[in-house]
Amino acid sequence: MFYKHLTLTLCSLQVFATLYSIKTDLSSEEMNSVVAGNVVIKTKETNGKWPIVIMYQNIHASPLESVAVFYALDHQKNYVPNLTQSDVIKHLSPTKVLTKYTMQMPWPLSDSHYVHGSELTHKRPANYRVNWWLESSDTAKKVEGYAEFIPHEQGTLMKYHSFVEPKSIFATFVKSKMISDVQNFMKIVNQEIVKLKNSNKNLMKKYVSFIDNALKGANVYQK
Repeated sequence: MFYKHLTLTLCSLQVFATLYSIKTDLSSEEMNSVVAGNVVIKTKETNGKWPIVIMYQNIHASPLESVAVFYALDHQKNYVPNLTQSDVIKHLSPTKVLTKYTMQMPWPLSDSHYVHGSELTHKRPANYRVNWWLESSDTAKKVEGYAEFIPHEQGTLMKYHSFVEPKSIFATFVKSKMISDVQNFMKIVNQEIVKLKNSNKNLMKKYVSFIDNALKGANVYQK
């Protein structure tokens, strides 16, 4: 019994440490803004054309529900604007996959085609993280990032960390639009999580089971 209580205490401390590290990235005013439902944006300059973008938001759902929708890779094309393809093409492991994407671009640009790798990890009792990276792309030299989902008294605190190095020599001229697009993506993801939680419980149940089963060793996208 003592060891059971000790394990629970250590798990609680782990969650607190992760949440504390995120809170220390934010001022009290910024944290209050996140809890109030706003997206807080931070950037770090790089040697590339675009900065690292870090965003924080609060989600009125559990970390498991939040990561389930965020990591519903084959569902992304159903709600992300202009994304016409998001198909898992290979399992590297139960929690690591490759996904093929097609993004519709405005005329006269050609559609963008790319493949991302992504990996799901879980820190007990309720912390989740998704990492992603570039495998191939006709528009980017480098893509890497992660999203963390941490229990919070208002639901889930999500931290989104992304870096993209575009190929285009004109990328610096649309840097502000890139940041705006990431902010809009965060809002869309939040809305989709809450929508599935409240209005499409069967689909939410499906993707929650994907997370649980992947962490148990199943290749959930393998047909």
